[in-house]
Amino acid sequence: MYQKIYFLYLILFSFYCAFAQSLKNSASTMQTKAIDKKLEDIDVSFNSEISDTEKALFNLKSESEKIGYKWGILKSGRRIIEIYEKQNKNNEIIKLATELKKINAGPQADRIMANLYRSNALALGYLGFDEASLKDFKTAIIYAKKIDDPDIRNYTLALSYGQLTLYFFNKRLENKSYKDSVFNYQNKSIEAAKLIKDEHQEITAEIKYGLISFNYVRLAILYLEEADKPGNIKLAEKYLVEGLDIYKKYNLDNEDKVVLMNQLSWLYLEKKEYRKVIEYANQARDLEKKYPDPFNRVESFEFLASAYSALGDTENSKLYMDKYSYLKDSIRITEKNNADQSFNVLLSDSEKKQKKNH
Repeated sequence: MYQKIYFLYLILFSFYCAFAQSLKNSASTMQTKAIDKKLEDIDVSFNSEISDTEKALFNLKSESEKIGYKWGILKSGRRIIEIYEKQNKNNEIIKLATELKKINAGPQADRIMANLYRSNALALGYLGFDEASLKDFKTAIIYAKKIDDPDIRNYTLALSYGQLTLYFFNKRLENKSYKDSVFNYQNKSIEAAKLIKDEHQEITAEIKYGLISFNYVRLAILYLEEADKPGNIKLAEKYLVEGLDIYKKYNLDNEDKVVLMNQLSWLYLEKKEYRKVIEYANQARDLEKKYPDPFNRVESFEFLASAYSALGDTENSKLYMDKYSYLKDSIRITEKNNADQSFNVLLSDSEKKQKKNH
């Protein structure tokens, strides 16, 4: 009799445990689905209130952490980094990416991991941590090659190859062969972008050709840097005109267009067509107000100061040179502070890894 009661108790207890676990799993599934839905509904763009969006994403990241939902942590964290990228907050990108890179959410996260490493590599490169930047770019490419969707894979590779040129660009004065590497990876980026189908639902034709156009602009910059070499101005103009044609054809309007307008201004400065320099630099300034970026703004000021000086307009030349000098100094101070903070983040992470390995 006792044995029967005991076994009956075991059966009932097992049933209760299974039922409780089922309820727990069901609740967890409902929570993760709710988080996924909220993440889908959040718009990360300058059309929405950025501070509210950032707060909502941090809340979702916190909710995901409480229930151990790795995918939710990564996805919300990645979206926060997208906001930081728009704001040029390189120090914040490095701090958050260093945390997120430690999370393993499996193969479904290959795309997010590729973009995490890519964004972190770019931020590191901007702050002068070249070797750490190169390491993360290589890891980003490894993850990108694992992405199942061929169009998303090629888009992610195109971004990674194009941004990897920052490493060689930063070091091109140390080793002349690095300039060849810039050309090589810039062209690899264009080749990967051209493989994307025009009708892809997410990577639209506008995104595809916008990326190709930006690569043309980057190639033009390389030629403008050595404008005194025969044929270089002509090649720079070819790439800039091709980039401009793409923007006109697809009616593109984004922060990369500011860069294009500034480089057209530079082109005409080299050609000594100073009225066109002013025309394109002012177009860049007007557009930059919509997509604020001090690096683009300071470049516009520099071209305007040079053009007005060449035209003998000392008043406007001084006006824009003063604006240029003030903003340039401000950028330099900010970069120094960000580099110091990021170094501390990297050092702390390195020390934690060493302690873990001992």
